Parts: sequence; structure tokens; C-alpha cells
Amino acid sequence: MADLTLAEGAPPAADAAARDAWAEAPAALRAWLAEGVPVSNLVTQGDALMMPRAAALALHGHRPKRQSMGALGDAWTHGARPPALASARCGDAAEGDRLVTARWSTRGYGGGRCAGHECPTRLVRALQHARAVGESIRLTLTLAREADEAHAPVRTVAAQCRVRP
Repeated sequence: MADLTLAEGAPPAADAAARDAWAEAPAALRAWLAEGVPVSNLVTQGDALMMPRAAALALHGHRPKRQSMGALGDAWTHGARPPALASARCGDAAEGDRLVTARWSTRGYGGGRCAGHECPTRLVRALQHARAVGESIRLTLTLAREADEAHAPVRTVAAQCRVRP
């Protein structure tokens, strides 16, 4: 999975940096990255999990992208799926949380809101605007967090923070 979602080069070239990043990522983030990989293409060979080259090449062009959200951290985006946080610098937000909604306000300039896959881009613009006018921005992120236990339901977490210019 690491080479399909994190590697820069096209498969089947092994990417040690991608393998290390995969190993260090929390389980919730690995699960999000693996969601787009169809299991029908996977084959086991001994201890290895393999995928035909043609299927891997087709997936490589449509893999998740890492997007910077400035002072808030980074998010993984993929189509219309809710983004997963790759790094988080806002309140109780944690790596692997899925960004469901966001609300923000800048004193004297109003605010905005977004949902799902549109949030990383909209948050970057809101942060840039706040910095341009020299005001801090207050953010409230609604996040879906995987439970620690195998059968526990996903819970919703609210993360609040203020970003100063």
C-alpha cells in the first residue's frame, strides 16, 4: 500500500521512504490511504501482498494528494472523500482525523464555512486573507476520529484554535 499511496515513482519500483512513512503513520491514516485500493486486484505470494502491474499503474495516477493548509498542517485529499489530516496544529486535532466541516471568523471581516473535500483549499484562502488584513482567525474544525477499539464507533471531535498573523 505504501508504494501505491505514498511513493513518488510509478510502481513496481520499491520506495524505501514511502515504506518508512507508511510504517510511521497512525493506523487511522493508513486505513484512509488504503480505502481507495480495490482488494479484488490483490494477490498473496508467500508473505507478500502483490498487485498486477497494470492495476498498480492505473491506481498510481489517481492516488491521494498531500495538500498543505499552511499554519494548520497538512491534509490528504482524494476526490470527494473527507480529507484525512497528515499533520495537525489546531486544538485537539490529531494525525489521521478526517475533516468533516470547518467554520472560521476574522474579526471585522466575517467568516465562512466549508464541508468535506473543499475544506483544505477554502481554509488556505481564509488563512491568507486573515494574514493579509493583519487579523487573527478563529477556527472550529469538526473531525471524525477512528476509535481505538476495533468495534467502537467513529466519534466526532471539535477542535478549536486561533491563528495569528
